[in-house]
Amino acid sequence: LPFTYTFTELSVSLLARARRTTFAGTPNMEFRKFDLEATPEPELHGRYHLVISSNCVHATRDLRRSLQHIRQLLRPHDGCVALVELTQKLAWYDLVWGLLDGWWLFDDGRDYALQSPWAWERAMRDSGFAHVDWSECASRESRSVRVVCGFTNSSPEKHQQLKAPST
Repeated sequence: LPFTYTFTELSVSLLARARRTTFAGTPNMEFRKFDLEATPEPELHGRYHLVISSNCVHATRDLRRSLQHIRQLLRPHDGCVALVELTQKLAWYDLVWGLLDGWWLFDDGRDYALQSPWAWERAMRDSGFAHVDWSECASRESRSVRVVCGFTNSSPEKHQQLKAPST
C-alpha cells in the first residue's frame, strides 16, 4: 500500500541526524520540524491516518492541549493516535528522568508527569477523541508501559477491513 511516513522532531539537529543516519535512503520519508505544544499549521489538519508517539506527550506543559493538536492532525472519520507512554510511578524514573527539565514541565493541574491509562482516557476524550483504548496484560511490565490509542471515530471496529495480502 502506498504511504508516506512523516518523521517529526522539535530539535532541528536531531531531525537532520535522523535524515542522515537512521532513515538514510528510506523511501517515502518526509522530515518536518514539529512542536507538539504549538497549534499545527492549517495544511496539516486532517492529513494523517495515524500518529505514533513514544514517551513524548506526557512531557508537555498541557496534556489536553497537546492531545488537541494531535487530534487536529488526524483525519476526522478514521484517524488514530497510538501513544507509547509510561503509566506507572516508579522511583527510578524520577532518578533518571527527573534530572531533565522536561520531566517537570507540566503546568496543567497534573501532580505528576506520568498518567494512568484511565487519566489518559479522560484527557483524550476531553481533547475530542471519540474512543480510547490501551494495551493490557497480566505481566508487571505491561502495567508500567502501555500503548494508549485514541480514535476519531467512536466505533473503530466497524471500519471496513483493509483488503491487502497478509504479510
